[in-house]
Amino acid sequence: MDNDSLARAALAAVKYAPFWLDAKGAPSDQPSLSESINCDLLIVGAGFTGLWAAIQAKEDQPDRNVVIIEANTVANGASGRPAAILSTSVMHGMENAQRLFPNDMDLLEQLGKDNIDGFKETIEHHNIDCDLEWGGELTVAVGEEGLSDIESEYALYEKYGHVADQSDA
Repeated sequence: MDNDSLARAALAAVKYAPFWLDAKGAPSDQPSLSESINCDLLIVGAGFTGLWAAIQAKEDQPDRNVVIIEANTVANGASGRPAAILSTSVMHGMENAQRLFPNDMDLLEQLGKDNIDGFKETIEHHNIDCDLEWGGELTVAVGEEGLSDIESEYALYEKYGHVADQSDA
């Protein structure tokens, strides 16, 4: 079996919905917005980032009228998948940030780390029932042709302090 067939076989039974939305008690989707509304702040997208932005906006100004709109299902995008994509990257990956803003990497990295710390603090402050665990990041190559990309990405992560000391493992 070739790599493509192996990958397809491995993913054949995967569900692309978060387990909390694939359960009997899952909240149902709300009706689509069908009228004009007024608000102080409109947040487009109800992934973890949009939901967190709403919390921050209300904490900063409790009387602020905050509305979140979502095209699909709340917490069902990249940040809502079973593994939840939470990253210190503010640019969809360090390689992308390096490519677009090579002179700003130190600042982008600090902002990303501050962002994760703030996210954790919000969860603790509001006693949000979740299993938050920061275990790092995983990048996978399917086949040997992807190994050089993994090696260059590893070097970038190592340069910016994302690679744990192996003696800690």
